[in-house]
Amino acid sequence: MQTLNAQIITKIHQERDCLARARMFRFPQELAALGSRIQDLIFEAFGPSRYHRPVMFRGFFFSSALSSSDVMSGAAREGELAYQSGFQSFLGDYAKGFFLLRLLEGFVIPEAGLADADREHIWMLRFRRFGTQLAAGVVLIAGVSLLAFSFKDNFRRMELLEVISNDFKREQQAHLEAGDALKILPELAPLEKALTVYDRHQDPFLSRRLGLYQGDVFEGATRRAYTGVLNARLLPRVREMAVNTMGESLDDLGALKSALRAYLMLCQPEKLSERFLNEWLERRWAELYPGGVADQRTLMRHMSFLIEEGISPVSPDEQTLAKARTALLKKPLSHLAYQQMKEEASEGGNSPFTFHGVFGGRISAFSGDTYAIPYLYTLEGFHEYIMERCPEIIQELTEDSWVFGPKSMLFSALDVEKISKDVRVLYFKDYARHWNQALQELRVFTPRSMVGAADLAEQLGSGVSPVVLMLRELRKNTTFVAQEKQESGLESAVEQQAAKRGTRKLTGVAGTALAKAATESVLDVVAQARTKVAREALRDAQLVTQSFKHLDSLLDAEGNPAPALKGVHDAMRDAGLLFRRVNDSNNRSKQLLAALQDIAEDRDGTLHSLSSAAERLPAPVQKWYSTVSTGGLKQMLAEAASIIESVYHDSVLNVYNAGLKELYPLRIDSDLDANLVEFANFFKKAGVFDIFHDTYIRPFVSKNGEIRPVLGCSLPISKKSIEQLQRVRKIQDAFFISDNDLGISFLIEPYALDVKLKQVELSHGNKVLSYWHGPVQGANLVWPLDAGQSPEASLAMTDVHTVRAFKEMRGDWAFFRLLQNGKVKLLEGNKCIVELYENGKWAQFLIQFRNKANPFDPEVCSFSLPETLF
Repeated sequence: MQTLNAQIITKIHQERDCLARARMFRFPQELAALGSRIQDLIFEAFGPSRYHRPVMFRGFFFSSALSSSDVMSGAAREGELAYQSGFQSFLGDYAKGFFLLRLLEGFVIPEAGLADADREHIWMLRFRRFGTQLAAGVVLIAGVSLLAFSFKDNFRRMELLEVISNDFKREQQAHLEAGDALKILPELAPLEKALTVYDRHQDPFLSRRLGLYQGDVFEGATRRAYTGVLNARLLPRVREMAVNTMGESLDDLGALKSALRAYLMLCQPEKLSERFLNEWLERRWAELYPGGVADQRTLMRHMSFLIEEGISPVSPDEQTLAKARTALLKKPLSHLAYQQMKEEASEGGNSPFTFHGVFGGRISAFSGDTYAIPYLYTLEGFHEYIMERCPEIIQELTEDSWVFGPKSMLFSALDVEKISKDVRVLYFKDYARHWNQALQELRVFTPRSMVGAADLAEQLGSGVSPVVLMLRELRKNTTFVAQEKQESGLESAVEQQAAKRGTRKLTGVAGTALAKAATESVLDVVAQARTKVAREALRDAQLVTQSFKHLDSLLDAEGNPAPALKGVHDAMRDAGLLFRRVNDSNNRSKQLLAALQDIAEDRDGTLHSLSSAAERLPAPVQKWYSTVSTGGLKQMLAEAASIIESVYHDSVLNVYNAGLKELYPLRIDSDLDANLVEFANFFKKAGVFDIFHDTYIRPFVSKNGEIRPVLGCSLPISKKSIEQLQRVRKIQDAFFISDNDLGISFLIEPYALDVKLKQVELSHGNKVLSYWHGPVQGANLVWPLDAGQSPEASLAMTDVHTVRAFKEMRGDWAFFRLLQNGKVKLLEGNKCIVELYENGKWAQFLIQFRNKANPFDPEVCSFSLPETLF
């Protein structure tokens, strides 16, 4: 306001119009009067926080005030602004509204452009306006979508059922004449698939509750159709399979009776035993379709469904039954009773015995420990079926008229006793067979490493050895003693009630005292009969006990290892320590080879002691412990073979290939000679080859060159490689005059001369052997030449016309090259005849080597080291 007053004073002095000067003078006063109200406006609109009380200010709306751009653009259009708004710019009218607008924009609300409406309030208004409409639309769309989904899902399922129906009809037409159950599987597959189209137990809850679900109708229909086809198509073929089995098994009691029972169950469902029938079908289909596991499972799945839904009964073929029953009744009664016993034990639901269950969750050291011994052939089965139920089972033969036919079988007490004896003979024969087979199936895992051998040795030699557990279980099931039978309260009450009834019946006839005595006498007779049966069964069972006595003797009376077995366990622990020590040593390769050499040369008797102790054990226990020593030793030898092969390549074969292999004399056609020093260093005693052979090969090879077995195992070196290595001895004998000195001493003399020749001269160094037709005079030569002599050899032939032919060779091996150009014929001992040719003429020389072997021996000349030893 002060600034405005200062400006107004200047303007007043400049203005000449009194009215204008009055208005100018009044303007600051009027403007100052607005100050308090503007302050109130600002305080009310912008001062309080919105969280204290509601703010009613929502903004400004100017109905006639113009912006500067409007004024300027209207002025530019010359009167358009006055025409539109009534403002006369030349009279200054626009300035009034423009001033107010600028006042509010520049001072009262300087950042008015940043202000905006409350978005939260706007969104709330929009949500209230459109939320209800949107919710109604969503509900409508969801309802329509669910109905559409239900319709589409059910339509798809019904289309699938139609496709399945067409597939079934097509397959049925293609297999109308199928005579085998396997051939109608394609026909049954579509019907089985139809069961999964509608399944109330598997279909989602939403699908079943949408109103268009057809599963309640179609599920039952598909099950009935599937069951009907199984009864009409599959079941007759299964019955036919049972009939064929009966025809094939007329001489096999077990197979015949099982097939007859299965056939009757398939015809008379009220007699059906699901467990027996499933086991018989699995066994029979496995025999008919070997290798077709998938087909067998499919057939079993169809039959399980049919058994669950219900088999349609039919009348069995009387002719087939009569034939089978006649063949069945021809068998001895003891065989029938024993077969009945086996079937009852099989259907009793008792788990078979396996050695795997004996180890109590421990890691088994055996393979084959899952061989199943039926419950009947365990100690519990013996007491249940032989000691107690055998007479009852024999009597049950008279009740199985549905299997054996209406012709009844009646047995007297003597018949039952005789049949029981025969049944026990059959039973104990199978009892011993099953346990022997279970023992034969047990095999100790062959260790695949020294760590595995050490672990296995520690496991078998531990305090609770798997072998001891197995022997304890064997003793338990092959040692038969009478068990004290404790009668239950029910059995005791029944016997007492029967005795009272017998006493009451006899009281009216013979008096109370006599009736009581007679009843007690009958009970005594029954008790004596039971005792007799038990005594005879235990006596027969001793034969089984005796057959396993050799294994039972490995344990003492308390079930602990006997001395023989304890000695093996001690040796086993020592063997485990040996394997562990070799495996964990810092210099493993060196320690392994040293341990093997000690074992091969009997300096370390650990494994020998284990082998000797195991040999004193009976079979098959002996083999179990021998597997540890043999398997561990094989792993040691295999690892040693890899080490020896590596050393052979590095220290022997590489030296041989670099300096000898492609050079003369090891390659006769080579133009290059082997260096004598390198040749000697390689082949001499204590040379490169000898050091390797004595260190790594000699302990495992006998003097005659055969691979030496070590506790039944041998180094996996090939026999051919050994033969090649042994030929090094020939080279040493041929080219070395002593263990370390390379040299050959020999006598050479003329043997024959071509008649066309007049003279022949053979020179080696400074020695010349000359021969004319006449007396023979030989020469003693030494190879290699002394230092200072020229390393050369020559042959000169002069014919009768004095035409001279001359051949000369130079080098350390020149003399041998010259002789090997001729024809060498070996004689007895170290002698040979060399026939030399030149220009069609020949001369023969007799050479007698003083070394142990002949350098021209083919085994020497054709020597080569093998590329690999194994």
